[in-house]
Amino acid sequence: MALRIFYFGTILFAVALVFLMMQVPYTKDFFKDDIDIATMEMRDITDYQVDINGTNAIYQADSGIRYSSHDEFENFRGKMIDSDRNHSMRSNVAISKGDELIFKGKATYLSSDDINYISEEIIYNTKDKTATSKVPFFLRQNENNVTGDSLVYDLKFKQTYATGVHAWYFYED
Repeated sequence: MALRIFYFGTILFAVALVFLMMQVPYTKDFFKDDIDIATMEMRDITDYQVDINGTNAIYQADSGIRYSSHDEFENFRGKMIDSDRNHSMRSNVAISKGDELIFKGKATYLSSDDINYISEEIIYNTKDKTATSKVPFFLRQNENNVTGDSLVYDLKFKQTYATGVHAWYFYED
C-alpha cells in the first residue's frame, strides 16, 4: 500500500511538473530580449571634430556609456564653429540616438547670434538642423525674451516656430 501511494505521488508530481513547464514562467520579466547592456564606459571625455580646415567642434563630458542602440553622456558640453556662427550646448544628460541628440536637465543652447535657448529637454536633429522642445522653454535674443510651451528652432533658416508663447520685445524708435 505504501508503495502505491509513493508511485501515485511521483506520477502526480511528474504531471504537475510537465504542466508547469508548459506555462509561461513567472521569471519571464527577468529574461527580456530588449535589455540594453553597456558595451563601453568612458570617463573625462574630450572629442574633437576635425576636417581639412581644422578643428570645427569640441565635445566634452564627465562620463559616458555606450549601448548597442545609443550613447549616454553626463554633464555634456559642446562647442561647434559653423560657417557663419558659433554654437554652444550644455546639459546634465545627453543621449545620442541615430540622427537625434537629446539633451535633458538644464539644457542650454547659445549661439553667436545672441540666441540663448533654455529648456529641460532639447532634441537636436543633426540631419534637419532643427532644435525641438516639447516642454516649456525660455528663449532670449539680446533684450528680447520669449517663453512658451513647445518650440522648433530651424538653425539653417534661423526661424522659430513656437506654441503657448509669451514674449517681451525691446523696441527703440
